[in-house]
Amino acid sequence: PWLAPTSHQLTATHAEAFTRLVLSICDPTVSAVQGNSNTLTSEKDKAKRIAAQYMKFVLQDYIRGQLEMKMLPEVREKMIPGLYAILNCFTEEIRDAVSAELDSSGRAVFMRLYADWRKFEKPRGY
Repeated sequence: PWLAPTSHQLTATHAEAFTRLVLSICDPTVSAVQGNSNTLTSEKDKAKRIAAQYMKFVLQDYIRGQLEMKMLPEVREKMIPGLYAILNCFTEEIRDAVSAELDSSGRAVFMRLYADWRKFEKPRGY
């Protein structure tokens, strides 16, 4: 497991690296998206849709880890932007699927994260 034991516990530096990686996948820059046309915005959206299909597994592992292990507060704080980036690339259908695939405890963790995202980070138009 990626959060235990304490001798191998992740630090805030690891969490920052996780967040940078997730942001580069879930919210790629226009220059990172290679397209053959002038539709870079649609290419970026396409990349986000593809990422969402796989990032749901990352989010589910994070939620299970929250239930099974203790995470240092500074680690969680540094991971939040990455977790919000994952939620930003999700469609409503993927969010519903993630919720449906979790047990009641996992769903409670997910719903708290989702509520915080809606309150602090949710992009306009949702």
